[in-house]
Amino acid sequence: MKRFATWGLLVLAICLSPAMALAQATGQIAGNVFDQNGMPLKGVKVSAQSDTDIAKKTVYTNDEGYFRIIGLMPGTFEVTATSPGLQSFLQKNVAIGVSSVAELSIIMEVKTQEQEFTVVEKAPVVDTKKAATVEKFDGEFLNNLPLENRTELQGVLANQVAGAVGNQSSPQFRGGNSAQNSYQLEGFQTNDTAGGRGQIITFRTVAALEMSTGGYGAENANAAGAVMNAVTRSGSNRYEAEVSGWHENQKLRFFQDDLDPRTFGMNNQLSLDLSGPIIKDKLWFYTTFEGRNEIQNRAKDPLGIRATPPRLSENALRGGGKLTFQMTPRNKLQFVYSFNRTATKNSQGSINYDRDAQTKNDVFDYFAGLIWESVLSDALLFRSQLGTNSFTSEFAPEICRTDPENCDHITALRQRNPFYEWQNFSYHNQVFSRTVEFKNTLQYFLDNKALGNHDVKLTARYYGAWLERRETTPGNSIYVFDGTTPFTKRELFVNDPTVENGRYGWAISNSSSRTLHFSLSDQFRLPGYRYLTISPGAAFFNTSASDGAGNEVLAFNTATPHIQSAWDVTHDGRTVVRGGFNQYVDVGNLNVSNFAGASRTLKTCEYDQATKTYSRNCQFEGGRSRNTVGLPCGPTGIDADGKDCSTKFKTPRTWEYMFGAEREIVQGVSLGTDFQYRKYEYQYEDLETNRIWNKTGTDLDPTGRFRNGRNFVITDLETPESAKRRYLGVVTTLKKREGALRVNLSYQWSQLQGNVIDGFRNPYLNNPIQDQLQEGFLPGDSRHVIRAQMTYQLNAWLTAGYTFRYDSGTPVQLVYFNKVTNDWTDFRARRGFSPGRNINDPFDDFAYRLPDQMVMAAQLRANLKAITRFNAEVFTDFMNLLALRTTTGVTTRADDPNVGLMSSRLPPLAIRAGFRFKY
Repeated sequence: MKRFATWGLLVLAICLSPAMALAQATGQIAGNVFDQNGMPLKGVKVSAQSDTDIAKKTVYTNDEGYFRIIGLMPGTFEVTATSPGLQSFLQKNVAIGVSSVAELSIIMEVKTQEQEFTVVEKAPVVDTKKAATVEKFDGEFLNNLPLENRTELQGVLANQVAGAVGNQSSPQFRGGNSAQNSYQLEGFQTNDTAGGRGQIITFRTVAALEMSTGGYGAENANAAGAVMNAVTRSGSNRYEAEVSGWHENQKLRFFQDDLDPRTFGMNNQLSLDLSGPIIKDKLWFYTTFEGRNEIQNRAKDPLGIRATPPRLSENALRGGGKLTFQMTPRNKLQFVYSFNRTATKNSQGSINYDRDAQTKNDVFDYFAGLIWESVLSDALLFRSQLGTNSFTSEFAPEICRTDPENCDHITALRQRNPFYEWQNFSYHNQVFSRTVEFKNTLQYFLDNKALGNHDVKLTARYYGAWLERRETTPGNSIYVFDGTTPFTKRELFVNDPTVENGRYGWAISNSSSRTLHFSLSDQFRLPGYRYLTISPGAAFFNTSASDGAGNEVLAFNTATPHIQSAWDVTHDGRTVVRGGFNQYVDVGNLNVSNFAGASRTLKTCEYDQATKTYSRNCQFEGGRSRNTVGLPCGPTGIDADGKDCSTKFKTPRTWEYMFGAEREIVQGVSLGTDFQYRKYEYQYEDLETNRIWNKTGTDLDPTGRFRNGRNFVITDLETPESAKRRYLGVVTTLKKREGALRVNLSYQWSQLQGNVIDGFRNPYLNNPIQDQLQEGFLPGDSRHVIRAQMTYQLNAWLTAGYTFRYDSGTPVQLVYFNKVTNDWTDFRARRGFSPGRNINDPFDDFAYRLPDQMVMAAQLRANLKAITRFNAEVFTDFMNLLALRTTTGVTTRADDPNVGLMSSRLPPLAIRAGFRFKY
């Protein structure tokens, strides 16, 4: 009854308590109005308008000459100030991004007959109120860049934001792992619950994009990596139609060598954008549809032994949009949506997979959200949001397309080393997930002579997620060979075959989680200290996760403190010194319940030559409750002294310290430097606890091999004190965001050290002898990172774009085969080092890293309006302009004959051609 009452109060608090969204999708314009003698002017009428915002916003200055305009959609605004007897003031090009504040200082002079209007073209470029490290992009700037990935935003961020490492679909930022990022659309979190990456947001829908890699405060205290928030284009009072597309193929690749497969492939994309008023000045719409087709022929086996894999084919239909209804001048209703449907055939690309072992992958996901925003007064903004996200996918053998009745009955065969799979693919998986998010927002602005200027935010958010996985293995077994000799049989059951007759088929697991997130923050300037902004805050989390049987496997309440400050040192809005302290938590959620829930039981037996059966050294793993939570001494929960060893989760917590400065060195150009230190403590880590290893860690103890007496692999999830990492980085930026030349340049020096980056996917830390080798430089440790984006309007019809990225080499870790685990899980040197010629001699170990990578790209874009009489553009992207073929990956299995040799490298110089017609 007590628990029910607690839940009731929490739900009631969400429903009734006004609160602010996790991340605002609206901005503000604030500032002061003075006369030419520096005296504040009261009662001045200040207005802001933009093509992106339906209603013109108007306020009046207070006794201190201060004004604030709230609830602005991202875009470029014009701000006017008028007062009887004074020259009217017009400030152009005031850029409002995602949750940004533009601060203006307006000086109004006495009206004369010669001049009645003061016009200022340049807006301020330095934010003197925030301490966050933020990179901002608008849709048009991104469109004029030669982006390596023009398909989804995650790929854009992976290649263009300072400090990003990892692959394009799930990048890591500033020491966080890929699941610790928060991907948001209009303030809604759209992370894919099945895999941790963000929902695919189409490139064309974006009006403004903000990427914050530090200092994002209490409102985003659940993101220990980075926060991305994108705002969808909203249309305008003009009807617009836009058709765009691009094409690339292998014949447009140059300077290839003998290692490049001479196979044909191409990638095409076509987009249609429509926008305009349904009711002028009242109801606007924007929508986009994007189709993409990719085909890729496969390379032949150079030895002529294996058949050539079939052609890969991928077709995708994606889109998104927004419907904006200005119900009254102070009340706005918005509906935003996005969707993605992707079908892939023959996705196993290398010659290691036979034609019959190819896979298909079908994905459908969508997001829909409703936003009500009300400006209750000039000092009070209310915002309520309700959204849902759904994701379904099937990853299956390709044969399921042609023979769906029998595709799950054909057994897969696998060659151990070198790896090769034939006869059928070995896995069939289906995923169904959905989320529901509810937010309320109240933001109160107090501008008072005695109390100063305050921006108070109270936030509340409910986020619920559900996930169902279905999986089976065709033929119920996988036979593994070592050459022509049978090696192991991997047999999978939906139950525990050691206590009852084994059953085959589909295993279904369910998990769910919910999080309540409250935060309270203020951003204030005290009387007499109008150039110093202090931003304290606190967040509170109540979270839980349950498995399919309804067992609660995670439950905790925790709070995080936050304090930041920004100081306008020169009192002219051109220089800021900033710093702050933040705590972030990793609430785990579905990752934890997925780990603790039931799974299939895997029985692995070695082949016995004497009996011609798979009966030697059989071991088991998986099954219902084969994973434990908080039992580090083994599944019994009793240690060797007979004492209870059970532990409780500690909250995975990140401590962040920041300090930096930024200066507008010339008009429109800023130079900044930020120092950032993050310490990740009590990270989630899964440890195998049932095996008892011998003193050398090469085999199990002959006197007692398993703690519970049974040959089962049992993994325990913990948050041990030993699971940690630390990030240290300094980032220097140069920015110019307007004018004919626009530049975004950053350099980062950093270190990332520790023993775990993603404990849910860590195949190590299971052997006590190996634990001492886990500490070192982690895979994301790229010591030097340079990112540059630039566009230049050469003349009225020609624009050039340029991108550059440099990453110093990341650590390489050689892995060795362990006969107990039948996998490559052992180190012979600490992280980031090679064991040298003698794997038993630590004195010949040496640092082992990939080579540095440098990629340059350029774009030329021509506007043909003078010829076509309408807005027609053609462009050409030149990718990897330096034609460097730098190694990006090497073979790390130590007993592979190709160990240390290149396994992947940068693609050759390539050309992409595209067009855009706008009506």
